[in-house]
Amino acid sequence: MEGTQFRIRFEGFEADEHALDMRHLGQSLVGLDRMISTGLIALSDRRPPRRGERFPLVVRAQEPVAGSVEIFGDLGPLVGALPLMQEVIATGASEIIWRWVSWVFLMAGGREKDADPQYTMLMQLTHSLAQYHERSEDKQRQFFLDILDRLHPAARSAVAPIGPSCDRATIPWVGDSEEATVVDAPMADAVRSKDKIEVGDMERMRVHVDGIIHHNRQLKVDNPEVPGAYLTAQVRDPAFDTVPNVYTDAASKKGWLIVDARPTYKAGALHGLYIMNAEAADDDGSGGSQ
Repeated sequence: MEGTQFRIRFEGFEADEHALDMRHLGQSLVGLDRMISTGLIALSDRRPPRRGERFPLVVRAQEPVAGSVEIFGDLGPLVGALPLMQEVIATGASEIIWRWVSWVFLMAGGREKDADPQYTMLMQLTHSLAQYHERSEDKQRQFFLDILDRLHPAARSAVAPIGPSCDRATIPWVGDSEEATVVDAPMADAVRSKDKIEVGDMERMRVHVDGIIHHNRQLKVDNPEVPGAYLTAQVRDPAFDTVPNVYTDAASKKGWLIVDARPTYKAGALHGLYIMNAEAADDDGSGGSQ
C-alpha cells in the first residue's frame, strides 16, 4: 500500500544482472531490521531497547520486483502499542523509518552534513512523544549519538552487499518525490571502518599513478597534500575489467589521469580516493575533458 512501505534498491555490478550474493543480502536485511526496530523504540520511548526487545511494528519483506534487486517491506500493524505511540508512529511510520535509516547511514557513512536535516525532521515528526521525556536538546542529541554507536554492527551488516556484490544501495523516499538516500562504496567502507572517516563530494581531479594492484582494483597514486607520500585509489569503474585499459596504461607508464574522484578523510587529512571515468592526461596537465 502506498505510504506504508520501506524500500531499498541495490544497483551496479552483480545487481545490474538482477543477482546478488545471498549471504550479503541476508546480512543486509537482518541489519536493516535491527536498525528499524531499535530506531523506533529510541524515537518513541527515548530509551535504548531492552535485551531481545523489538518494536511492535513488523517490516515484512515482499517478493523482489521482476528485473531488479529491490526489496519492498510492508509495515505491519502495531500490536499492543500505547494510543499516542500508535497514532504518531503508525500514521507516519514510512517517513520516520526512511529518515531514521537515512540518518544512521549518513552519520556512520561519513556524511554528517547531509545527516543533520534528517535528524531535524525526525525530532519534528516525533515531537509529541518527546515532550514526555525531559531532556535538553544537547542531551537528546547525545542520546541518539549513543544509539548510533550501538547500531554500528547492524549498519555494517546492512551495507554488506555494497562493494563485494553491488556498487550502491538506494533508499527511495516514501512518497512521490524523487528524493532518495544513496549509500555508495566509500560510504559503505566508512561504515565498516573502525576509525571515523569523512566522505567528501565527487570532484574532477588529476592524479599521478605510481602502481596498480589488479585483484583489489586499486591504484597507488601520489598524495597531492603530502609530497613523497602515496594514497590508495579504489577503482569503481567497469572499464577496469577489460585489460588493457586507461588505468593499466597509466600504471605501466607511471602516468597521469583525470578522474572523477570521491575523497575520504581521516582526522582531517586526505585518506583515500574512489575513482572512475578516467581519461589519460599529459605530464604538463593537458589531456582529458577540461
